[in-house]
Amino acid sequence: MTDPGHRNDIGGEVNGSVLQARTVIAHTIVMGQSAGAPVPTPRQFPPPHPVWTNRARELAALDELAARAAPTRALLTGLAGIGKTELAVRWLIGQRAGHPDGELYADLSAWRDQPPTRPHQVLAGWLRALGLPPGDLPDDMAELTALYRSVTAKKSLLVLVDNVFSTEQVRLLIPASPSSTILVTSRRQRRGLLLAGFHPVDLTFFTPDAGGTMLATLLGQPPPGDLCVLRALASRCHGHPFALAIAGAHLAANPHCSPADLITRLNTDHGATLALHVDEASLGGILDMSYDDLDADTARLYRLLAAHPGAEFTADPLATALDLPVAEVEHGLAMLADAHLVTAVAVARYRQHDLPREHAQALAEQHDDASQRRAALRSMIEWYLRRTAAADMAINPRSRRFSPVYEQLDTEPFSSIEHALNWFTLERANVLASQYLAAQQGWDGLVFQLAEVVWNPLRPSYFAEDLVQTQQLGIVSAQHCKHILEAVFLARLGFGETNRSHHDAAITACTTAIERATAFGDGWIQSAALSTRARADSCRATAYRAGGSRQRPAPRRATG
Repeated sequence: MTDPGHRNDIGGEVNGSVLQARTVIAHTIVMGQSAGAPVPTPRQFPPPHPVWTNRARELAALDELAARAAPTRALLTGLAGIGKTELAVRWLIGQRAGHPDGELYADLSAWRDQPPTRPHQVLAGWLRALGLPPGDLPDDMAELTALYRSVTAKKSLLVLVDNVFSTEQVRLLIPASPSSTILVTSRRQRRGLLLAGFHPVDLTFFTPDAGGTMLATLLGQPPPGDLCVLRALASRCHGHPFALAIAGAHLAANPHCSPADLITRLNTDHGATLALHVDEASLGGILDMSYDDLDADTARLYRLLAAHPGAEFTADPLATALDLPVAEVEHGLAMLADAHLVTAVAVARYRQHDLPREHAQALAEQHDDASQRRAALRSMIEWYLRRTAAADMAINPRSRRFSPVYEQLDTEPFSSIEHALNWFTLERANVLASQYLAAQQGWDGLVFQLAEVVWNPLRPSYFAEDLVQTQQLGIVSAQHCKHILEAVFLARLGFGETNRSHHDAAITACTTAIERATAFGDGWIQSAALSTRARADSCRATAYRAGGSRQRPAPRRATG
């Protein structure tokens, strides 16, 4: 307008229809909204829980991301109930000062009785929260996405997208402004988001100290003497934050139940940890959410892990038990790692935390026949027996051997002594657990063969405790089977007892070995037992002289 006495002084943008009202002086004019109350700045985040246990590592990782020049995009992953949303909300609230245009939140979780929220529904709700009238929103998804990007291009927003189940739905929700921050939570590792500039932050279980602190806060800071018991309860709850919250609520609602009482109940009642619940929410129920996302083959693999002899594993023994190619099982383990039901600890090596293991055990008892579970366990134990026998042969091929496992043995897995020793170092706990479980099942043949195959790997003195335990189990099983290895194990028990400086026990074991070897008519075993007893005698005499004792060593019986 150019009439005298009127000015049009607009230094910014004009959007929508413009009505001249004499003199207009403004930086930006936005028309099209109906008159009325101003649109409030959106504050959509759920309120944080009043009880908070500091996750210093994760918070520091997010702070580091925020300090970079690039837009802040983070993917928080972890097992269901581990505290992803709580961490995201608390950290984002701390970023409010630098993001004046508000907070947007969406939960994309899919429940069993309803479909998941779709991205176009989220975008429509967010655009309305940012001030656009419902009638101005297009129906076409591409147009809606373009409008969202236009509206957010010059805004500084905080965005939280909870429980995502695909990469593509998140791409549509990323604000266009480089000054905006978006956090995403998921029970699975969405690797596609890494290509979109998201940085992964994995949440783990609480330590007993952190869990005990959380329980103490929930219960109103109990006396210092109770903190030790609370740490023990946190450990029994496997350090899972949701389990700790339920345990705290249970104790608060039942003042006559002490933390020690609850520990006793959890240790006594099978599956009691998974049964912990408040109203309809249970620990087992939230773990079922992760399990329900698995395909049938991966779910079967997950249930099998409960029968595996140790906490760490590779695909090979599992493939034997499932009668599947190793590559298929490796793919299944990668899927379980994505779901945080197992954790990768090295290349092609995994660990299962105690809580998912307890969950897998409950599911196995529910879905799998007992005889099938027992057969799977035996298959895995036999795999460890064969592989340890191959390692034993690589370490010392000249030893005399008695077990049938050596008769048709594939020694190809180990190219050198070092290779075999490195493998046994990694798998020692699984091999020892295999023998223990075989003894529990009454599989005497497997027990005494495992006692033989570990002899060379366990000969170093720092394995003395393990050697003694394996040989003791082997002696009992060999006795049941009337096998000559009974005498061998007695002599090797003496060797281990000497390494533990239990010289009298070593002499007793070797003397019995000589007697049993005589009964079996085996001179080679007699000679080995005599040599081992002489070693024990010498070590005892040396210890006697070094100690300056006035007591003479106990006399041994003359034998052979």
